[in-house]
Amino acid sequence: LVIYHNNNSVYDGILEAPEEIPSYLHTTGDYEKSFSLPPINISTNLLDLTIEDLNMTFRGNPPLPELTFTLSYNESSAKELEGEVWVNRTSVDATFTNERFPVEIKVENTHMFPVVLNISDQLPDGLVVDPYNNLQWELSVPPMSERSIKYTAQALKPGNYTIERPNVKCEYPIMYSSNNTSFPVFGPYVQINKQAQMENGKIDVVVYLNNTGTEKVNVYLVDFIPEYCILRSGVLNKTLVLDVEENYTNHYTLSVSDGEDNIKLPRAQVLFVSGRQVDTSYVEDAQIPDYLLDKLNSKYAYGFVESAIVEVRPISYSSNIQSYEQPYTHDNVENTGETTEKVVSSVNENADEGIVDKLTSIPAKLPGFGVTTAILSLLFAYLFINIRQRL
Repeated sequence: LVIYHNNNSVYDGILEAPEEIPSYLHTTGDYEKSFSLPPINISTNLLDLTIEDLNMTFRGNPPLPELTFTLSYNESSAKELEGEVWVNRTSVDATFTNERFPVEIKVENTHMFPVVLNISDQLPDGLVVDPYNNLQWELSVPPMSERSIKYTAQALKPGNYTIERPNVKCEYPIMYSSNNTSFPVFGPYVQINKQAQMENGKIDVVVYLNNTGTEKVNVYLVDFIPEYCILRSGVLNKTLVLDVEENYTNHYTLSVSDGEDNIKLPRAQVLFVSGRQVDTSYVEDAQIPDYLLDKLNSKYAYGFVESAIVEVRPISYSSNIQSYEQPYTHDNVENTGETTEKVVSSVNENADEGIVDKLTSIPAKLPGFGVTTAILSLLFAYLFINIRQRL
């Protein structure tokens, strides 16, 4: 006897007659035998069900069973369930970048009734599903049985990763236990950062490389400049070897055509290849441009990264220099063809105020004199005083 509630089986049992029933009658008459069975009580978290007046009758030759009963039920509020659902996640002990590894979610139902679960999973940054899967499943698990979900993923860069426990939902409250899994990922990886600044029509560009992986790598650096820029010093492309945790800086200088004040420098690109051979589960990266494909060898692990596009604008300097107004202005100086300038003093603010006053009381150009004339006059005055003192 199987009883369903909302398309879910809530009872699946075998009813037995209290005595043996013949499988075939050797006489010509019809056989009929009836038995009364005890009531059956069924209780789930959302349903209380009772089967009463249960009668089993065998008729015919051979005797076939008939069942009559009275069914009553009550959809009750949620109650604590006996049993539990175990959601156990397993994965690899360790893996390498760009190599597929398996992930399994095993579900065990220890209840005496089936459960239908909606399970969703999520990978941390740096791990991707391959081939693509939305990581959402609906799983029906019979009583006292197991079911499993399997998919494959790959790591984009090395590091220590933890896949958190999956999210489990059911149409009625159940108790379930789950776990997360942690594992290291080994392999090559190079980080790239491109920076630039512009001053007086000249752009200084610096590209930083850092091997943050677990293996020594061959690095192929390719960079680009806009058509309105000219390379004045340094190089754009470079081939080198980076050891683990080793850094490299590529510096070059550009000049810019007149009128260009909002410049965008293209992305710098890096292909890195390690000496570790890979297995057949290695995943190739389709983003690698054609002009770098000849650097690849399908036997070895590799990776490809790009910098961001760099927007360059002229530097605007700001200063804490303090300016002082001169006692001479255009209004109180005789017009001799010379202009009076302001003296700008960078004396420390904590300096003696008298010294500052003396510095700021001297005009940049004396009225009626040029700068050269003023210096020569002071020099002759100094020599005249010394000669008189000696005499």
